[in-house]
Formats: sequence, C-alpha cells, structure tokens
Amino acid sequence: MSKPRLMNRFLGIGVLLFASVIVVWGQQKEPLSFVQSIPLPALHDGDFDHFAVDLASHRLFLTAEKNAAVEVFDLQTNKLIHTLTDIEEPHSMLYRADLKKLFVIDGGAAEVKIYEGETYKRLGAIKLEDDADSMAYDPATKYLYVVNGGKGAKMAYCLVSIVDTTTDKKLADIKIDSDSVEALALEKSGPRIFVNITGKDAVGVIDREKHTVIATWPIGQESKHNVAMAFDEAAHRFTWSMTWRMTQKLSAFTLQAATSSMCFNRKILTTTSLWDKFPALSAPRRRF
Repeated sequence: MSKPRLMNRFLGIGVLLFASVIVVWGQQKEPLSFVQSIPLPALHDGDFDHFAVDLASHRLFLTAEKNAAVEVFDLQTNKLIHTLTDIEEPHSMLYRADLKKLFVIDGGAAEVKIYEGETYKRLGAIKLEDDADSMAYDPATKYLYVVNGGKGAKMAYCLVSIVDTTTDKKLADIKIDSDSVEALALEKSGPRIFVNITGKDAVGVIDREKHTVIATWPIGQESKHNVAMAFDEAAHRFTWSMTWRMTQKLSAFTLQAATSSMCFNRKILTTTSLWDKFPALSAPRRRF
C-alpha cells in the first residue's frame, strides 16, 4: 500500500486515537487528546498500518509494515511486550479470542499467517496472491475477506479472498475489475460488502453469498482515491478518507432506500480536510 510516511520512533497513543476518527467523526464533538508516547527504538522507517486488540488479555497488536514486524503492547502498562519478526510486510490483522489465534495479512509473503495467541508460535499460513492487504471480518460466519492481487502483484484485477478462520482454509475468490482496491465494510443486516475500488474512484457492492459484484458506484465527481472506509449502517451513511495529490480529507455520503435494497445517493453531505481538522498531521516528519 502506498501512503505517506507517518512513523517515527515513538508510538503516540494520540495516533491510536486518531486511527478511530473515521468511525467516530461526525458523532464525537470533543477533540482527540494526546495521552502518552511509547518509545520504539528498534523501528527505523515506514508507516504503521493496522491494529487489532485482545480485550481479555489487554493487548494491542500493531503492524509496522516496512519494519517487517508486528508489535504487541500491554494496554495496562502501555509497554511493548513482544515483537513478531518472521513477517515480510504485515498489514491488517484479526485476533480471535475464542480460539486464541492471531491472523496477520502478510502482503510480502502473499499469505495469511496464523499465530498461537499466548505463545506467539506460528501455526501455519493460508496462501493468497501478492500484495495482500486490507480485510474485513464477519463474526457470524467467522469468515475473513482479504484484498489481494492488483497492481502490486502485476495483475490487472484484484481479488477479495474468503478465508474460513475456523478451518484455516481459503474458500473462494471474488474478482474485482480494478488493479487497486482498498478498504472493505460489511453490512450486518444483509449479505453485502462495500469495497473501495480506488483504481476507478468508485465503491463496489459485493454479494458475499453469491460471491459477485452486483453494483459499482462512481464517486470521482466528489473526491478521488478513496482509501479508508466506515459504514454507519443505522444512519445509512458512509465516511471515506480520500487522498489525492497529497491532500487528505474525510467525506460523508448517504445510502438511499430503493425497493428491497439500497442505492447510492451521490449527494455529498460534508467534507473536511484532515490537515485543517488536525494541524499536527501537517507538521514535518522525521525519517529514519
């Protein structure tokens, strides 16, 4: 995944809080506040990507993708307690507390790596295409939907691979006709997955039961290069993080009811620049 370098040798808990802004933006009026920094002297370059949490054991997992590591933090002491290093380029993760298993999407190795949650012992891997990255998890079926393939794999299309995290097997692939796909969002009340088709400045709608793309919604008139996504199902509202020519902003759109499904209402509700809302993000960053 190509994105600005946002990492120095400290993990700011304020950065962790910012990572949730796409979910709560528009709902939370109070500004985010910085809490604490955790020194990470062993990390040298690259950006942080995704997080996963083990609430029962008070642990936070962080992928330091360009450092080829997954960092594990104790949320009670706010200290680094373990580092997974047998990873090439970690991206998104899932921790299944019921199985005590950590699933790590390794884009460099083109696989989902599986670890025992308490000993951190590697249990196995599920092979995917190159450049595996974003994912979404369905807690009802225990299926993981993983984006892979595309430009980074020298493929003209991307795949959303369905992985059963109970049997540790890949079940199927859903083809997306674009060489760049980013975030996913699952519908809880129905069978759809919404996916950012970044290569086409569009949002795709997938029927996860039929394993096919059933609609494509262009959003290029409002904003380009849609990356992160959040779906407020109760309010029928999407929020996207857009990056285009070094500008970053959040945009909110709505879904509109139509017959038995929902169609896309392209009316933009609001847009805000991340640089304006969070001035600290535009400050110069040290490179290591």
